[in-house]
Amino acid sequence: MEGLAEAFYAFIIIFILFVWFLIRVQNKLSRKTTKKLGLVLPMIFFILSIFAVIGDIVNLKHNFIPRQSLIMEISNLMCTFIFFNLPTFILLLIYYKRKT
Repeated sequence: MEGLAEAFYAFIIIFILFVWFLIRVQNKLSRKTTKKLGLVLPMIFFILSIFAVIGDIVNLKHNFIPRQSLIMEISNLMCTFIFFNLPTFILLLIYYKRKT
């Protein structure tokens, strides 16, 4: 059980460093004279969110359970889209903050 806790702490540290690195890169790209560079990272994360939704749709097609309603499936897709776009929103917030 100790190895699992150490792996978890290592994951958390790496994740925090990754987020810190993304924020630094976004700040640097947003400060450039060509402001469109600040939109590169949000675009990448937006495209990743679309791939996540497409993957969810493909998974739904292959593992469809008739008991689940269509509304439940649509809400699942919406939650996936919103969750995967959280980094997009944060990076866009940084972009517009640096733009002004």
